Amino acid sequence: SLVVMNRHTGRVIWRVDAEIGFLHNGIAVGNGRIHVLDTWPPDVEETLSRRGRTLPRTGRLLVLDIATGKTVWEDRTDAFGSFLALSEERDILIQSMRPSRDMMAGEAGKRMRAVRGVDGAPLWDGTVEYRSFPIVHTDRIFTESGALDLLTGAPVMRKDPLTGAETVWS
Repeated sequence: SLVVMNRHTGRVIWRVDAEIGFLHNGIAVGNGRIHVLDTWPPDVEETLSRRGRTLPRTGRLLVLDIATGKTVWEDRTDAFGSFLALSEERDILIQSMRPSRDMMAGEAGKRMRAVRGVDGAPLWDGTVEYRSFPIVHTDRIFTESGALDLLTGAPVMRKDPLTGAETVWS
């Protein structure tokens, strides 16, 4: 369950139950909304597949109004990954895997996508080389592997100080 409480009194304001399970790294809060992945941990599908079974149901990306708990929008067709990050300034939600040195089994991955936070409209979706979870800052996404343009997913370029040639920012 996801529970929103009054921090001064402890009174529960609203509560929503997960259909499958809320992933702790799959929660991003901002712009009056809570964005949350209600899905299987990344390794479950792989484990079941090895055993010749499929998931009993698919997960969802659920977006709730923070004041009321009412659903703003949800995506049941393409809930993937284990990590969400939100740019409040641009109202762009990043959905991805969460590769890192302390990751759980199945969290490695190369897919990342960006949608509009207000309605889930897709902005870009692609394969990205990254070795750590994405950090959103202003108009960029930073990972250990480099930087991406938040609006397009394209690698951020810079001018090499010695040669003057355009090169990938790192």
